[in-house]
Amino acid sequence: MRIAVQSLVWGGVNNEGSISEGINNKSGATVHSIKNVALRNKGTIGKVVNNGVMSAEAPNASGVYNRETGIIDSVENNGVIKSVNSAGIYNKGKVDKIVNTGLIEGGEGSIVNHGMVNNGIDNFWVLSGQVVLGNATLKLFGDNSHVYGMTTGDDRSAVNVGATDNITHYTTNFDVQVGSINVAAGSTLQLKNGTTWSASSLEKDSITVSGRYISDGMTTLVGNVVNNSEIRLNSGGGQIAGNVITIKGNYEGGQDSRLYFNTVLGGDGSSSDKLVVEGNTTGTSSVYINNQNGAGAYTDRGIELINISGNSNGHFTQANRVVAGAYDYYLQRGTRDNENVNNWYLVNTKPTLTPEPTPTPEPTPTPERAHRAELASYASNIQAANTLFNMTLHDRVGENQYIDALSGEKKATSMWMRLIGGHNGSSMSDKQNKT
Repeated sequence: MRIAVQSLVWGGVNNEGSISEGINNKSGATVHSIKNVALRNKGTIGKVVNNGVMSAEAPNASGVYNRETGIIDSVENNGVIKSVNSAGIYNKGKVDKIVNTGLIEGGEGSIVNHGMVNNGIDNFWVLSGQVVLGNATLKLFGDNSHVYGMTTGDDRSAVNVGATDNITHYTTNFDVQVGSINVAAGSTLQLKNGTTWSASSLEKDSITVSGRYISDGMTTLVGNVVNNSEIRLNSGGGQIAGNVITIKGNYEGGQDSRLYFNTVLGGDGSSSDKLVVEGNTTGTSSVYINNQNGAGAYTDRGIELINISGNSNGHFTQANRVVAGAYDYYLQRGTRDNENVNNWYLVNTKPTLTPEPTPTPEPTPTPERAHRAELASYASNIQAANTLFNMTLHDRVGENQYIDALSGEKKATSMWMRLIGGHNGSSMSDKQNKT
């Protein structure tokens, strides 16, 4: 049996038997109910395809309601499924898959699942209202995929951003509380200021970033994070320092792991992006620093970039040269005076080497400022510029008479050329740079 709707069904569809070939609500057609649900299923339905409108107005009336005994092969929405006062789709039974390329909207949620959705929910367009996953997986595909509401689920639920064959850039300011979170290679998850995405799974990689995670402002990840690609700190899509990512769990730097920070390079109190890890760190991550118009200044303790509350076993390696004003900056674990050794700082003093064996009495080394290498060339260029044109009148006028080498005759000319060669060496008083 099959039901095809081509115009208007007023009062909804109620199935308690079998519609093996499914229901097709065609483009331009409407299934609408004022007193009940648009589609109620207690039996078996093949595929539900909606290219029109399926809507319900009554309190507790969903657009599509699959009861505990209901079985639906799949729900494919290319139009509008809507409930004014309940969920757009409410499932208590079994649905193999839900695919949305249109609008699913509900006053109490776009999709509410308290049954089984075996192969998950593929969203390519708009889910307006909270999503209750239960144990299902929500897959966000394409740059037009949006969820306007909070997403929740149990420890078996998941939210996947993109796939290897479906690159996605997903931006949101709505929170997520599910079992696990995955950002596919090539895809981007961008959280707006104040947003929290939480993964309750006890697995060590409950949040896996294989693509790109961008934090706009202050964002929070709750769970154990594995960074296999890149994490960037931005603000409003721009490059402004002062953003913070807080990880309420562990952080692992996986293969090709990168972190990008914006910092106003100056002294200790300079504004900078920051990564806060409330758990432990492991693995290795490359750190890139982008200077935000900092003029450079001497650091005493350093500019804190990474704060770690647990075991600091991870390695964070500086990946680009960091310079501002007269200084070279370096990423190091702990402050200049070896305090707060769990954390990582930007400093512009040269590392102090510990002599072997330790002499008696033990010396107290004086830290050396790390001046950038260009300073010596700047000083040499100034010296050269100041002496380049120090010439006498004779040097400037030159000799306009000469003896011809072939004829031996004295001749006059208007051409004059003066060649002087030489080499100078100099060194800066800090003994670090020389030319």
